[in-house]
Amino acid sequence: MLECGFCGASLSRRRWHSSSKYKKTIWQCVKSTKEGKRFCPDSKGIPEQVIEEAFVESYRMLCVDNRDVLDEFLKRIERTLNENSLEDKIEKQKKSVDNIQAKRKMLLDKFLNGVVSQDIYEETDVGMQRKLSNAKAQLKMLEEQIVDEDSLQRRISDFKKALSKNEVLEEFDRGIFESIIEKVIVGGIDEDGNKDPYMLTFIYKTGMKNEIGNTKERFSKSDGMVDKAKELCSHITDEVKGVSSFVSDNTC
Repeated sequence: MLECGFCGASLSRRRWHSSSKYKKTIWQCVKSTKEGKRFCPDSKGIPEQVIEEAFVESYRMLCVDNRDVLDEFLKRIERTLNENSLEDKIEKQKKSVDNIQAKRKMLLDKFLNGVVSQDIYEETDVGMQRKLSNAKAQLKMLEEQIVDEDSLQRRISDFKKALSKNEVLEEFDRGIFESIIEKVIVGGIDEDGNKDPYMLTFIYKTGMKNEIGNTKERFSKSDGMVDKAKELCSHITDEVKGVSSFVSDNTC
């Protein structure tokens, strides 16, 4: 679920100083550790504890400061899914396929009975084959889309359950994290155009994004998380409209 923001590779979990009192768990870019630092020079190891505490803060801000936005986002997706029933479209497309197949059979019967000539039969049948191929392709696409829609419905349901049970997390909860987070991008470019290896972008399964910069300094064990929360420069990217439109396109 962790992705390098500089090269796109996954991150791997490693233990540093495992036999000493300074032991800690670090996540590092796989390309940098396996192929060499020169292949991803901007990435750096980030403590697991920093990622966990940054997620707790991201989740708190999402639930408390942006709950109205989130609720409206979920309602809009559910409304879009309900207004664009794929089941009805699939049933209609199946009837279209059956209708074309029936017409081809009738044409063949007419040809065998001598009602139509061979040249007319062949020319007409070629056109029907083309229509049938297109209709089947459309049906297959709709059936693939309904799988995606079912997955989205389940994700929305899981997300709402997580929100209702845990208004504010006091500490990191792996179950909540895995149920609502799509992925975390580690490293990025800040607003001033500078590379920040400790920037974390939490991408929620609803499509919303939350960026938190300079997390190692803000969430290291020596810093009080409560004090740092006030200084936290973090923002929820307003993608409600964009993501809702994307979902709508997918379910049409």
